[in-house]
Amino acid sequence: MRIAIITGKRFIRTAIEIISSLRFKPYIHIFSVDEEIRAIAEKISAKFTKIRSIDDIYVHEELENFDMAIIAMDEDYDGINAARALKTMGIPTIMLILNESINRDIPEREGIKYIVGIDNYVLGNIASFIALDTWIFMNVLNYLNLGIAVHRVARRGTIGVFLKELREVARERNIGLIVLNKIGKIVEDENYEIEQGDTIIVIGIGDELYRGVNDIERIFRKHEEILARRYTETFRISTRPIG
Repeated sequence: MRIAIITGKRFIRTAIEIISSLRFKPYIHIFSVDEEIRAIAEKISAKFTKIRSIDDIYVHEELENFDMAIIAMDEDYDGINAARALKTMGIPTIMLILNESINRDIPEREGIKYIVGIDNYVLGNIASFIALDTWIFMNVLNYLNLGIAVHRVARRGTIGVFLKELREVARERNIGLIVLNKIGKIVEDENYEIEQGDTIIVIGIGDELYRGVNDIERIFRKHEEILARRYTETFRISTRPIG
């Protein structure tokens, strides 16, 4: 299987983790305007091509031989233009990741079937029925068994869980991980402490998605137990009789 990834610095980690979670090893070719992504491509033995702009995609005729494309650009208009270009080149499966779901109308009209709006999980219809501190699972690509799990943080906020702990799980399980803060912005700082109102999005293949979620749950439970012991000890000290 030949997979093209068109991405920017903001989403390269997620795109690579999605690919890494596949049980088979596809041929990967990364196209990006960001030269620094070349080093990441080399680490996963992927071919890298630097492009000056999305319009450059049209000149790469080798893309006509690819089976799938994953597009995750920093700006939605770049992602939509890339999807339009790849569809005209005949790539059968195109997965487009958008920052704002309101922008999905154009690619839908042009026949792009697999569209993931990152903000859906905070501002869209899904957010209205996701119970706080629970997980909801959704399938994105049936034939790849690719799924998404979403978790909205409430009482578990600010208990000592940091983004770097969750990213360690993502690396070990080969799953994609995105954390949105309460206003829907993607968090990049590994030292960020998960807060009330944040949303955790996990992307993975088959059982690895569920194993990754279980590992994240264990991290939250560990910190909940630490916090509970701390409060219990404080209560004992404060109620100790005098004399």
